[in-house]
Amino acid sequence: MTTTTAAATPVVSEQTTTQQPMFDISQPPDIEGFTPLSRPREETFQEKFMRKSKENPFVPIGELPNELTLNHLVIRVRLTTKTDNRSVAS
Repeated sequence: MTTTTAAATPVVSEQTTTQQPMFDISQPPDIEGFTPLSRPREETFQEKFMRKSKENPFVPIGELPNELTLNHLVIRVRLTTKTDNRSVAS
């Protein structure tokens, strides 16, 4: 009794199919019943600052005392450091 073993070869389809990519990021998706809005123009820094200031006016008002306090502390540290160095060097 002779047994022959045939090697299993995968069956390859002779048809060549061209697959389209799932997502084309250069175009908006085509959704039925949906129309995308056009993009608004880019706003400048000044326009954005004015818009945000109108939405929340306490932020720019609160920045002024904060900036004054930080400037005062920086100047005070610099002056203190300069006078401390002079007294130690003498």
